[in-house]
Parts: sequence; structure tokens; C-alpha cells
Amino acid sequence: MKKIASLKILAFALAIMVFSCGKDDGPETPTPQSPEITSFSPTSGPVGTTVEISGKNFSTTKTDNTVKFNGQAAVIQTATATKLTVTVPNGATTGNITVKVGDKTASSATAFTVTNGTNESIVLNKTSLQLSTLDTDQLSITNLNEFDDPVIVWNADNADVIQVDGQGNISALQAGTAKVTVTIGSLTATCDVTVEPSVFVVGQDNDEATVWINGSKLYSYPAEGGYSTVGKSIEVQGSDVFVGGYELGVEIYYARGWKNKDLIFSLETYSQVEEVAINNGDLYFVGHEENRATVWNDGNPSYLTEDVYNSFAMDAFSYNGKLYVIGQESSAELINCVLWNASSNTSQDIAPGQFGGGAFGRGIYVSEIEGQVHKFIAGFEDIENANYSVVKIWDEQGELYQLTDGAGDARALSIAGNGNSMAVGGFEESYDPGYQKHAMIWIIKDNMVTSIDLGNAEVYSGIEDVYLFDNHIYAVGQKDTFATMWKLDMNGQIIEEVPLSINDSEANGIVVK
Repeated sequence: MKKIASLKILAFALAIMVFSCGKDDGPETPTPQSPEITSFSPTSGPVGTTVEISGKNFSTTKTDNTVKFNGQAAVIQTATATKLTVTVPNGATTGNITVKVGDKTASSATAFTVTNGTNESIVLNKTSLQLSTLDTDQLSITNLNEFDDPVIVWNADNADVIQVDGQGNISALQAGTAKVTVTIGSLTATCDVTVEPSVFVVGQDNDEATVWINGSKLYSYPAEGGYSTVGKSIEVQGSDVFVGGYELGVEIYYARGWKNKDLIFSLETYSQVEEVAINNGDLYFVGHEENRATVWNDGNPSYLTEDVYNSFAMDAFSYNGKLYVIGQESSAELINCVLWNASSNTSQDIAPGQFGGGAFGRGIYVSEIEGQVHKFIAGFEDIENANYSVVKIWDEQGELYQLTDGAGDARALSIAGNGNSMAVGGFEESYDPGYQKHAMIWIIKDNMVTSIDLGNAEVYSGIEDVYLFDNHIYAVGQKDTFATMWKLDMNGQIIEEVPLSINDSEANGIVVK
């Protein structure tokens, strides 16, 4: 009996050993892998938006995954090991998406943007904008992510003042006001734009034709082979700046014309551009070639005189589709002030020169007054048997005003006007002290003439061009040896005097736009 009992005990022990060994040799339980988020789509939307989260190591059992939008738990619609489909929950705010499986959590690399989902309005980055002519800026929609595949339309209600493209980029073209409207479906937003005038001046600085805008250098044009270049006239149309002038070679002038930064017109004959004009949308350079008054359009010359080779075109004015040109032509020993209509190829003598002297037209201004078109011409006339000139204003009927008394040599070089109010720019040379040249502005208002001495008869100076804008007079020329711009009111009070360069320089033309 003891032997049988011993055998039973031994068998039981062996069974325990076998069982223990079998348990130690069995398979291990796998360690859970951490979830990962690789992407999600869409990246923004309002509460209730369905979002697909792509990644790996998600649980295929929906309830074993916990998805949160910036801490707010979401409802899971479907689940696979690589994709979860969820709904943006109430109370969700913009932030990262997290997925938790077991005790492991993954977070998205970027935030999901929660939008209001109502699309009740378009919000612009600016609702008002102030620019100067030729400035640029951009409007943008700050809540653009609230719209799904929006069709965006931009437009401006005053195309003369600003231009806006399909990306909301705005270019200021001239002074004035305009409203920009952006449209998405039935929604609109607006921005009020005010464009302040810019002052454009052309002349010469450092031996190069130069354009200044609001006192700062905009463009300069080096010589192509000569010694220097000079800008004489400037015109601005849209976002383009046009300049006319000349290049100085070896004792000869070569006509030049520029558009923005580029040379677009050049001659290799004795020639010069005195004026730039825009007429009916076409660009004209006005001046002379081989001592013959000439107008160029697209580089093609139109000679204003048939057989007179001592004629010069000095200024031009576009009015109602017609281009009027003023200048002079010589006949025998006389120099006559002549008005040409370049559009109809006609001419008229305005003032005949005296024997041994001449009448010189330098500026023209055209205006309709009381239903009649008047052409006002500024210039100077030599006094017979004298060594000086007097400043005069003519119209088609003859002399209107003599602005100087002959006490010294005086010349008018430009004219600008508004109705029958006019400003004339030029210079006088006083005999005491030392024949000093000094800048002059003559203001004609209500048939009264006011003389303004900008140089105080003590400093060498002169006015080359004048421009009227918003009841103010802008004048450019030279003071000492520096290009200078003046701004005056219509009573002759100086508001501003701006030196344009610290170098030897000159200013010859001005436009305010």
C-alpha cells in the first residue's frame, strides 16, 4: 500500500512539472503599437463637418478609439486600422486633433480650423485705403477658409482712379476716389479707396535725364553713347510714365523718348523732344528735327512746316481730340510765333516778329470759356532796337497781356490754366545787381496780373514749367544750381519749396496726377 501511494505522489509531481514547462514555453501577448496621424481632410470646417483621419495603428473597434478636436471629444462614424471617420463635435475650437488607443495618444502636426459655417459675410483686411498715384497695395479676404471653392470677383467703380486685378491687387492711377467691391455668390464686401495726387518732375541729375515722384528719384536714363541725357517733358497715363528729351553728343542733340524705365524713341540726326502729349490715346513726341518743327507718332515724323527749316515746336496741348502745337518759324530775318493744329495740318501766325527780332511761343493752354474755345499762348517778344525781351500772352486774335515793362530781359516759358485763371512761369534778368536771372510766376485772375518773384532777384533761378491742380500752382526750375519744385496758392503765397537734388541739376517739366 505504501508503494502504491508513493507511485501516485510521484506521478502527481511529474504532472505538475509538465504543466509548468508547457506554460513557460507558450506564446507571449503582443505589446500594443502607438497610433499615428499622417493627415486629415478637410483641414477646416464648421461643427458637424465629416473629417477623415488617416494614419496607422488605430483600433478597428470604434469604441476603443477616442478622437478629440482641441480637447473636445468627437463621434466616430467608422474605424479601420488606417482611417477614422469622425464628426466635428459641438463646442469644438480650432486646434490639433488627437487619437487615443488604449493608453497611447497621437496628435496631428497641424491644427484643424473650426469655422462658423454660416458664410454670412466677407471680411476684408481693410475697409478703407489711402494711396498716392502709382502706389500699389493688396486687399485680402481674412475669412476665406469659411468658403468651399469660392468664385471670387473683384471690381472697382472708377477705373480712371484705380485698377484692381483678380487677386485683389490695387494700382493707383490718378487722384480721386473709388470703391472696390469683392463678390462671392450673393455676398459682397467693399473698401473705399482715396488716391492722393503725386507730383512728377523731369529734368537732369548727375548728367542723366531723371524723373522724381513726390521728391524722390523714380527713374534715371543714362546716355546710350553720348555725354549726357536731359529730360524736358513728362506725361503720365495709367501706370505708365512717358518722358521726352535729348541726348547730348559731340556738339549735337539727339531726340530721345522713354517709357517707364525703357528707351522707346531715338534719332541719330540733329533733333530734340520738347514736349510729350497724349491725344486720343496715342503718344506724341513734339520738337524739331534738323531745325524743322516736327511731331512724331510711333516714331513716324509729321513735319509742321513744308519748306521752312528754321522752325521749332516747343509745347503742345491736347483738347477734344485735337493736338495744338506752339512754337516759332523764321522767315528772312523775322521770327514769328506760330500755332499749329497737328491734327488738321493747319497753322496760324500768332505774333509777327519785329525787324531784327522775333516773337517766340513757349507754352500753350486751351480751354472752353462761355461756350468758346480759347487758345492761350505764353512767350516773349524782342523789343525792336533793344537788347531785351518782354513777356506776352496771346490768343488767336492777338496780344492779350504784356506781363513785364522792359526794365530787364524777361521770358515766359510755360503756361497753365483753369478757365480764364492762368499761371505763367519764366524768369526776369534784373540789371542791378549784375544781370541776375531770377524765377518768376505771373498769376492772371479776373483780368488782374500778380507778379511773384520766387528768386527775390538775389539768387540765380528760373521757372521752366508750371502746372495747375486743385487750385494750386506747381512750378519747377532751378534755384542756384539745384532742381527745385515750388507749390503756391492762386494768390501767390508759397506753400512749399522742395530741392530735388543736392547735385548740380535742373527740373524742366511737371505733371500732377
